[in-house]
Amino acid sequence: MLLESIKTILLVITTLLILYSLLFKKRIPAEKVKFLASSLVITLVLLFIIVIKLHHYLRLDYRIPNTLTYFIVSIPFIFHLYKFKSELLKTNFILLLFSISFITLAVILDLLTDGKIISFSVSDLIEELLRIAGTGLWMLYYFNYTIKLRNFKNVSIK
Repeated sequence: MLLESIKTILLVITTLLILYSLLFKKRIPAEKVKFLASSLVITLVLLFIIVIKLHHYLRLDYRIPNTLTYFIVSIPFIFHLYKFKSELLKTNFILLLFSISFITLAVILDLLTDGKIISFSVSDLIEELLRIAGTGLWMLYYFNYTIKLRNFKNVSIK
């Protein structure tokens, strides 16, 4: 239960950071506003998947496989990364890459254990720790982005 709360808190903080940047920052270029709006949507999708566990609900109630749910949910992530690749490259995107890597490892572990391909006693704990690492780095990325935006004076965020 504590691990669930940590992920939720990290994603809520990230959501608040993005909202703060969108609502209270003055003179942000349109491209950065679009990036932040897209980031907000992606963060809410993450919150929905990781905290509410949509994939388990769809699998149990509607017999929709986790692989299909994860595939469909990955589409907005891929679109976000593709559409804003130039903006991402101007930032400390290594945090974001590690974040996505940890979340992807958690998804792979979830798929492998749900499919009974692998099974070990601490797989759920490892999966939760990977998600916490991923959401923590996700939050750090947007915290860093918000700080850089505060110092923004018509120069790129680096």
